[in-house]
Formats: sequence, C-alpha cells, structure tokens
Amino acid sequence: MHHVVRGGADDIFAHIERIRDEVSESMVLVADYLLKQREQVAALSISDITEACGVSKATVVRFCKLLGFDGFRSFKQALIADQLRRLGPAPEPVPLQHEENSVEAWLEIVGESVRQSLRSLDRDAVRRAAELMAGANLIIWFGVGDSAFLARSGDHRAMINGLRSKAVEAANAFKGIVKHLGDDDVVICISRSGRREAVLQGVQFLRESSKAKLVAITGGAVSPLAHMADVVLLSSPVDLYVGEQGTTLQTGQMLVMDVLIATLLSTLFDVRRRM
Repeated sequence: MHHVVRGGADDIFAHIERIRDEVSESMVLVADYLLKQREQVAALSISDITEACGVSKATVVRFCKLLGFDGFRSFKQALIADQLRRLGPAPEPVPLQHEENSVEAWLEIVGESVRQSLRSLDRDAVRRAAELMAGANLIIWFGVGDSAFLARSGDHRAMINGLRSKAVEAANAFKGIVKHLGDDDVVICISRSGRREAVLQGVQFLRESSKAKLVAITGGAVSPLAHMADVVLLSSPVDLYVGEQGTTLQTGQMLVMDVLIATLLSTLFDVRRRM
C-alpha cells in the first residue's frame, strides 16, 4: 500500500521513481513522462499527459491516487504549492517617506515602471498573443482585485473592435466559464505577482478542463502563473506606499495591454486585407 507523499516536489518525484517498477505498464508510461517533464508538470493538463502517454484519464487519476493524492488536481496543487514555497513570499514594496511626496517623485516612479516594462516585454511574445487573439472564437479577460479593472478595459476595447469578449473578475465565475471553452478560445489572465491563490486555482482549473490558450500579463517572471501560460507578457507594476496608504500603479501593465491591443488590431487588419 502506498502512502501520502510528505514534503515537496522532490519527495513526490522520488516516490514516483520508487514505485515505477511496481505499477502496470500503462502507469509506467505515466511515471516516465512525469519524471521526464518534472519541471513542466505543474503547467500540464491531464489531457496533455494522456495524449503524450497514450493512456486514459482514469489511468492518470489512479496513478495520482497511488501517490496518495485524491486525484490529478490535488497532485498538481501540491506541485504548485511547492513552487510557491520555493519562490518565497512576494517582495514587499519599499514604502516611500512622506517627505518624498511630490509630483516629480511620482513622475519618476511611473516613468521607471514604463522603462522597465519596455525592457522586459518580449516583442515576439506580443505578436504570438495577438495572433492567438485574432483567431479566437472568444476572448476571456480574467483579473481579480486591482487587475479586474484591467480585465474590464481589455474586454471593452476588444468588443468595440468587433471581437467576442468577456471580462471575469471572480475565480468561481471563471471556473464556470472555463468548462465551455474550446481549442479556439483565448484567456488573458492579468495578475501583478502571478502568485495570487484565487488566480492560480482558476488557471489550474483551466489547464485541467480546457485546451484554450492562456496568455499571462504579469510582473512575476518566475511565478506559477508565468510557468503555466502559453505566452507571457511581462510588465512592471509598482506597489506604492505613502505612510500607511497604499495603491498599485498600473501604468506598466496598461502599457503592455495597449501594445497588445494595437498589435491585435494590426494583425486583424492584415488578415482582412489578405481576404
């Protein structure tokens, strides 16, 4: 009888290696694939594994239960939780002193956010994201908290340009929509850190339940969200604190979205011109 694996990802994969020779031939295929793809497993859906291994979803679920998990979802949750532990807490913003409260100081902070976003933004990734969106049947903009405003903005600009689009601001609502997404649909997930639990739960459910493409707009280059996305667009949002008052300056994220929307419209124009 196999017991629940205690510890992190290293313990989980060590346990897979131990039980590999004790399981059926179909489960050996699953074990070997997971061991080979151990750095990417948290970003894979159960369909990715079944297609790569030529086995059924039931086989994957049974294998996860042999590891001591309730199923594939809890297996992935453990891997994502381990990623978060390894990453540690998100860096705390450095509070600005009240003496620095000046228009010039804020302009410099916003300007630096823009400069950092320009340096980190992958131009090819923008083009890939725009191409996915141009061919999408439906575009879902998913953002929680402060990012919900950005999701609504993206949705509005997509719709006024004739695209089927919808903004979603809650993880539970997102899970309800995900079930109906198809191969040609695209999700734009906006998250400052790429670590928020509500966002990650929704994205994990997306990866397990749908083959829709995932584009992440995030400031977390090595975050779990970035790891699970098909395309990552890095931005540089700033958490600003003056005394005990705090807010997120979203200029960097808005820059990325503006560039994405402009590139999308250009892509659509080229497609229509060739028709």
